[in-house]
Amino acid sequence: MRKRVVQFFKNILYIFMKSDEEFVKSILTEKEQKLFRTLKKSEQIHSELVTKTFLKSVNGKASENQIKAVLLHDIGKVERPLTLIEKSVAVLVHKAGLSGVSFIQDRPFMMSYLHHAERGADLLLSR
Repeated sequence: MRKRVVQFFKNILYIFMKSDEEFVKSILTEKEQKLFRTLKKSEQIHSELVTKTFLKSVNGKASENQIKAVLLHDIGKVERPLTLIEKSVAVLVHKAGLSGVSFIQDRPFMMSYLHHAERGADLLLSR
């Protein structure tokens, strides 16, 4: 849970800089960058931070496709973006084991949170 709290504040306080733009450009093709830019700014920041953490954890030794996959891991959220509050509630509900309760899982924000991986895979495979 501590990790999620830190992630929340990093996301609020983080400022996307020129070096971040260059980082994304160095990994993604123009077409992929266009898709990446459809994510909310907070999701772009989150994806970039996750990618940099991943690269650090593998000492920079990852394939181009692995790095792209990490950077685009939340792309399924473009269909139904989550507000910061919705995302926080979804994480808490899921961690509490309540995401399987039908009246909760049928909420649009929970459906986006729970099914963004499948939606993202479909989106990437269709391009």
